[in-house]
Amino acid sequence: MTIQRYDVCSPRPGKEGKTIWVKIGAAWPSKDGEGYSVKLDALPLPNKDGEVWVKLFPPKEKSDGGDF
Repeated sequence: MTIQRYDVCSPRPGKEGKTIWVKIGAAWPSKDGEGYSVKLDALPLPNKDGEVWVKLFPPKEKSDGGDF
């Protein structure tokens, strides 16, 4: 069985009204098969309405430039 890992990302406002997704951790299926385990390396910040959102993305390949 292949375990799929995801990058946990939090949105931040970017230039020209675009959203930038900042990686703040990782998630993977729980060993017991129920739900996901999530490890955060940083805490997500609330938006202007006080809401905290995160999104799971398939992991990106690491680049030589260090950019996510």
